[in-house]
Amino acid sequence: KVSPLLSRYDQYSAPFLLSEIRGHWGDAIAFASLNSWLGTSPRRGLFFHEFLKVVRIGTRYRIEPLVGTADAVSEFLQQDIPVIFCQGEMFNSQRVNILTLIAGAAPDRGVFYAEGVTPSEPALYTEPELLEGICFAVYPKTLNPVLSASTKQALEKGGEFLQINEQSFNIRTKPDYDARLFTQRKQSILQETGALALPLKLAFARWVIRNQTPGAAKEYLDALRPSCQESAHFWFLTAVMESRRKNISQAQACLGEALKRSPDNTRFLLSQELIHYQSNELVQALQLAERLRDQFPEDPTVSAHLMLLYEKANDPEKKKAEENRLKNLIHVENVQ
Repeated sequence: KVSPLLSRYDQYSAPFLLSEIRGHWGDAIAFASLNSWLGTSPRRGLFFHEFLKVVRIGTRYRIEPLVGTADAVSEFLQQDIPVIFCQGEMFNSQRVNILTLIAGAAPDRGVFYAEGVTPSEPALYTEPELLEGICFAVYPKTLNPVLSASTKQALEKGGEFLQINEQSFNIRTKPDYDARLFTQRKQSILQETGALALPLKLAFARWVIRNQTPGAAKEYLDALRPSCQESAHFWFLTAVMESRRKNISQAQACLGEALKRSPDNTRFLLSQELIHYQSNELVQALQLAERLRDQFPEDPTVSAHLMLLYEKANDPEKKKAEENRLKNLIHVENVQ
């Protein structure tokens, strides 16, 4: 039975903790002054590289990055220390808006219970899903948790994940940045095995798909396959790569492998719809997206996809109805 941390530790409520990560630092730094210090607008959330700056200037909390192995996350939870999960896509997008607070665990079932950053359905994560991104343990600086050797290794790899994220950001934004360390690590990680290396491998996979030629991306993902083939997200990234190579049948096969391992992942399911659209199968894409809307009625991403498909299908009435539905879902007056 899941034992929710929130009921035992009120000050670690999901809205409070997530707002801490988004820029509210309690008594230490106000939201407005934090954005002023970073030179950003208070009307948007922090980017990931900005979040790293905040981590380094110090707050009244320790924010410890770690690779989310089941043992490491459970060890923190057993000491009433909450853990935040950040999906790995921020490695490219730099957005930290996809955050969940891991509030409890069910070791016998191998799942972790999480609360989202916005009102939504609670989430259940397995260890493979946590290994697709990065976790952060958040606790007062006065607390000294007891950590095993394996958890210390998970913390070490979490720190490296942040380091290569910074390097990738510098490569993208600084023309004269020396990328040799990043390039060397991108190759040496191929020789590592075990769960601790998976988040770094997936991060480099995302990077090569976005920044290198389709041929180079295929070569790199092929090299990753022997050690990553049990990861649903690896197969999803491979499907993205094959789609960019215009190899639609292979992309569909890779998505099938991803869905075998994670059958209810809306992002994977929506990618099937996207492949139908790329294959000029608009009717099939619409049918799939409408089924997903019925299956996941609270998911705004599905609604946004349907809006675009109705526009392509030249159906303004359905597009308008879906637009109104999306506004109600995300509580805004306008959708762009």
